[in-house]
Amino acid sequence: MTTLKILTMATMLPFGFTSCNAKSSETATNFTKLENPELDSSTTQILTITKVKKPWYAWRGLVAGKMEKSIPEYQAIKGLNQKFYSFTENHKLFGGIYFWQKQEDALAWFNKAWYDRTEKKYGTKGIVTYYKVQSIKTIATVYINTKDLYATITYQKEDTFLIENSAEGLLKIFTLTDDKNQSCYLTLWQNQKKASDYFKLKNVTNEFFDVPLFIVNEK
Repeated sequence: MTTLKILTMATMLPFGFTSCNAKSSETATNFTKLENPELDSSTTQILTITKVKKPWYAWRGLVAGKMEKSIPEYQAIKGLNQKFYSFTENHKLFGGIYFWQKQEDALAWFNKAWYDRTEKKYGTKGIVTYYKVQSIKTIATVYINTKDLYATITYQKEDTFLIENSAEGLLKIFTLTDDKNQSCYLTLWQNQKKASDYFKLKNVTNEFFDVPLFIVNEK
């Protein structure tokens, strides 16, 4: 069984970090860009994005704190390689971006009981979107004290569109296909501004996610 944990060692590791509940500014010293981007040989085959209605009274810090307390629950999930805890850009929904070894693992977790539980607790069933992972490319490593990353799902409007490795603030690129076999990207960025600045003049459709916390498996 895969074991997950928050990385707390005082070293630099790819995407090993913890986050405080409050937002804070970032500096370039939290990241080290690789000399050459590296293709990841991860066993991740499936990516899922969940969205659950956030109670109107629950501010970001409160929810992020509960996310951190939920870590032990995810340590026991079979086949889960990584998870980015997430909010939608408007913070009306929260959930996670999950990286699975196999689709069967994801389906076993997001079963009828999961949907029923979210409906009972939040008044409406959670949403789960599935993607197939085609490739993973690491652009930069991240220090453990990094907070408040940003992720984006990008659909290209032009067949020739590619995410540029040289983009300022870019950390990782996941090439995906959705359930309609349409190509898209999930990218991870240092912060919201870096992501927004890069995409604002691009002919693409984006969905942004605030990522306050990230966990990675230790094998």
